[in-house]
Parts: sequence; structure tokens; C-alpha cells
Amino acid sequence: MKNILKTITASLACLLMAASINAAPEITNEGDFKYKLVKFKVNSISIDDGDDRSPMVAWDGKYQLYTKVRIKEGVNWDPKKVTPKQSRSITASAHRRPATFRDQLSAEKTLSPSTRSCKVYVSLWDDDTHGDDIIDINPIRGSLELPLHVDTETGGVYIFHNNNIYNRMVGIVGQPITLSGRDFRMKDKMTATINFTIFVESETPIRNPFRFGADLTGYYSCNDGGHYYVRQVENSLYWFGEDGNGNWANAFEATLESAYTAKGSFYDVAKGRYKGRGPLTITVNPYLDGFKLESGRFGGTVWTRKSRLPRNLPGYRRAGFSAFGNINNLDGEWRCDDGGVYYTREVGGMLIWYGEGGLDSGGKAAFANVAFGTRKGNSIRMVWFDVPKGDFRFKGKGEFTLKVTSANKFKMERNLKGGFGGRNWERTR
Repeated sequence: MKNILKTITASLACLLMAASINAAPEITNEGDFKYKLVKFKVNSISIDDGDDRSPMVAWDGKYQLYTKVRIKEGVNWDPKKVTPKQSRSITASAHRRPATFRDQLSAEKTLSPSTRSCKVYVSLWDDDTHGDDIIDINPIRGSLELPLHVDTETGGVYIFHNNNIYNRMVGIVGQPITLSGRDFRMKDKMTATINFTIFVESETPIRNPFRFGADLTGYYSCNDGGHYYVRQVENSLYWFGEDGNGNWANAFEATLESAYTAKGSFYDVAKGRYKGRGPLTITVNPYLDGFKLESGRFGGTVWTRKSRLPRNLPGYRRAGFSAFGNINNLDGEWRCDDGGVYYTREVGGMLIWYGEGGLDSGGKAAFANVAFGTRKGNSIRMVWFDVPKGDFRFKGKGEFTLKVTSANKFKMERNLKGGFGGRNWERTR
């Protein structure tokens, strides 16, 4: 019996020893955890115009500027309670306008690994003998400092205004951000520009629409009251947008030039009455739940992604404009042998359309697509993309050529890519 107990005891000891060798090392202090690191670096400061004169003190013919920055995790904290990292006063002669300074200010802050939000306060100062003046670099004019919200997971950098994340994106992590402003109190006639970069170092890569394969395809509402059906294909973005009352309808094609910026053009089509067109630049929210207008003349400025289509969508409409009977202008409403209605616009050698078919009582389509093409004589080369006015699973795309056979008819000449259902179109209005 004693021998048996000795054998069991020896076996248990061996097992415990093996377990201790193979077990993960115990974390005994915070230093063993991996942390996120936020870095801020000023790249340059420049004087764009004006001078540094003051009615109180004679000007010495030089510019003196410096920067301050505060960084802390979270967003609900008072910058007055955080000691700033401050650059020395940097000086340039007035004869070098536009004068450029190479400010060497940099600052960093270690965050806990679970922290997503970080706030960075940036301020640019004019070092005057009669009292330092802050330069109003905040795009929301009248603010004394520039509070920025940094999303350390997605890399978006936003303005923080009135204790809330303002719906304005000023840049992304790792890319230079440039902002300009004037003396807040307007004592001096001088405009200054600061260029800086915010970096985030983390074991978890910052996600963006390209790296993580996120898809912006979906239904979006907009502050112009319209319905937008958006389709992303790799680094290209397309939409069809329509007004519920039939005043306007447009197709948009763009290229995602960076993770969060798309540049392209919109074209009104004949499902509405307007005939506008023009370039647009939009910025995608890093949370991928919407985007906003950065530049261009357009009615809507803020789009919000929705999880599903609304109960009622606009149905078929008669064309708001048409060039019926004109073989040189294909504007109008066309019926196709696939059962769809196609609303077209021809402008500048291009043909643009929106087509939909199989609409139910709530306006949802069995199929819906936008197409963009170039016309040479009576031959048109088109690329087309399904858009989600109906089933979000329909993500067809392709390319074909059309042949204009008369003033009010054209047909598919050759299907190059994808499987498009229609073959023959006739203009009905």
C-alpha cells in the first residue's frame, strides 16, 4: 500500500511540474500588458499673408510663433488641468513671406489597450511683446483651441465641439492635417497655417474600408429628404438617389481615393425634373455608418446608413424631362423587354441611366441598376452595377455595348461581362 501511495505521489509531482513548465507565464504587473501609443508631431508652420504689426508696440520685422498640445485618453476632461507640451518660440524674418517654420514639437501619450477614444488639444500662438495671441485654427470659427477626437480603432480624427463629437472629419491617423486661421482677437493682420500628423501605434491594426473589406453597400437617408441606394465595388462607389416627391433623381459614380474620401460626379436622370450635374467629394465616417459632403454643389450634405429599407419607397414615375424623337439626345423614359423602366440622361458624350423593375406596392424593386457609358456615333459602351433598392443580395455588374437603331430605339449589341437581362429598349416618353 505504501509503495502504491509513493507511486501516485511521484506521478502527481511530475504532472504538476510539467503543467508549471507548459503554463502561460503569470502577469504580475501592468508593465506586462501591451499598450496603445498616440503620438502628435508638428510638421511645419507657415505665415501665408499679412504682418505681425500691432498698434501698441513697434514691430521688430520678425514672426514669433509656438504651439501647445495636450493628449489624454477619453473625451470628458478639462484641458486646463493637463500640463501642455509646448514648443519654443520659433522665429522667421518678415522678408521670407510666406515664411515657413520647421517646428520640432512632438508629444505622445500611452493609453490602456481597451481605450478607443482619445482627445488631443492643439493650439497655435503668436508670441507678441504686448501679450501672446492665439491663432484661430479651428474650422468652427471663434474657438480658442482645437479639440480633436481621435478614434484609435478606425483612425478617424474629428472636431470635438461643445463637448460632443462634431460631425466634421478633419483627417485620418498617419496622414498630414493642415489647418489655417487668423489672430483670434484680430490685433494683427496675419494668417498662419499649421501642418501636423497624429500617429497611433497598436498591436491591433487600424481598420479601414480597404484593409478589412468593409462594404458601404446599403440604403442611406439624407438631410435633403431623399432615398439613396449605395453600392461599393472594390474602390469604386455608386448610388442612385431619388426624391420622394419626384423633383429630382440622380446617379453618382466615384473612386475611393483613400480609405475615407471618395471623389466623383453626379448626374440627374429623367426620373426627376432637374437636370443638374457636377463633381462631388464625400468623406466616409470611419464607423462606416454614413458620409458627408466635403465639396461640390449638391442639395444633401449628410447621409446616414440604415439597417433596412423603409416601408414605402418611390414607385415608377413619368419622365421629368425628355428629348423624344431626337436621335442625338437620348434623354427620357425607356421600356425594356426585361420588364424594367429606364430613366436616361445624355450629356457631354455620356449616357447615364437608372433602371428598375418588378416594383411591389411598397416601391421595392426586383432589380435596380445604374449604368454609365460613352457614346460614339450610334454605338454606346456601358458599365452597369446593381444598387440595393430591393434585395441587398443582388450585386450584379457588367459591361456591354448598345446600338442606337432609331430616334427612340436602341438594342444590346454585345454583352462583354456579366449577365444583363434586357436586350431591346424603346423610348415611351
